[in-house]
Amino acid sequence: TEGKFELLPFKTENLAKVQYLLTGTLTRQGGPAKPLLNINLALVELKTGQVVAQASALARDEGLNHTPLPIYQDSPVLVKDKVIDG
Repeated sequence: TEGKFELLPFKTENLAKVQYLLTGTLTRQGGPAKPLLNINLALVELKTGQVVAQASALARDEGLNHTPLPIYQDSPVLVKDKVIDG
């Protein structure tokens, strides 16, 4: 029906099934006294490659859990692999 979307995991095999791809970045802004997160999102129509919508917002950093995911807890830096290269 109109206005409904099905969300699929980001996997290569799903790219052939979808019309749109939502991409985004998350960056830190501000200093220790007032930490902020800058969130940028873009909705891309894959057939044309055009950005059909985009949004940007600032969010407070307070209360956010910065604990690395278990896979990264034993490593002081990100390991260079296919995901990082992508």
